[in-house]
Amino acid sequence: MLEESSLAEKVTLLEALASRTRFRVLKSLCAAEEMNVRELRNELGLPQSTTSRELSFLRMRGFINFRREAQNHDYSCHHDGVRKLLQTLDKGAPATNNPEMTR
Repeated sequence: MLEESSLAEKVTLLEALASRTRFRVLKSLCAAEEMNVRELRNELGLPQSTTSRELSFLRMRGFINFRREAQNHDYSCHHDGVRKLLQTLDKGAPATNNPEMTR
């Protein structure tokens, strides 16, 4: 049986990944060693306000790390739960051209 704190953390992670934008942010941060807001904006094609809002959401829940150096705000993802779940989703993702998925 799952402990309540462990269950709450898993539910919070799934809620974070339920947003397409946050999912994309986490995927980008897990793929890179570290990224700043400008790099994320450019990679994802998001407005600065959206990027900052989603980074704040993820940071407040402990899924990403933050480091300030001069004018740059650098973010990274070293959360094992996030990385493992994203890897699992990548392995189990169905092919987009699968005719079974269009029914």
